[in-house]
Amino acid sequence: MQRSRKGAKARALIADEMDNPTVVGNRLFKIRYVASISRRKESQEAYAERLGFNPKGYSHWEIGRSPIRIHNAIKLCDQLGGVTLDYIYRGLPNKAPDWDLPLLEAPDRPGFTPRPPLPRIEPKPRPRAALKPRPRAPRRGR
Repeated sequence: MQRSRKGAKARALIADEMDNPTVVGNRLFKIRYVASISRRKESQEAYAERLGFNPKGYSHWEIGRSPIRIHNAIKLCDQLGGVTLDYIYRGLPNKAPDWDLPLLEAPDRPGFTPRPPLPRIEPKPRPRAALKPRPRAPRRGR
């Protein structure tokens, strides 16, 4: 029986459309910069605590050390109001006009250089001999 790879292809296409964690992190920095203008450039730790995130985890998202998971991105969008998932993951403009212009004018994170995405590693086909079941070891008596 052969499995359909339709789901895997769809996931690969979606993953190809999204940017790498460093670019997403730079967008998170811009969102924090715009959201905290009235708070005199709120610190990363205070901003994360105000939104209900772990400050260390938020720091890892913003510097691109780890990708932000979708449920956390949804929580961030819900709390901020005008930011969309399309902006966070793909850089598409927001629907709320009060966020678009400030996000375009916001500076990049200090020392930001986009890291190239990692190359895809395709699994090697296994030889036919490896597909045969291995013989079981004899059971020891009790």
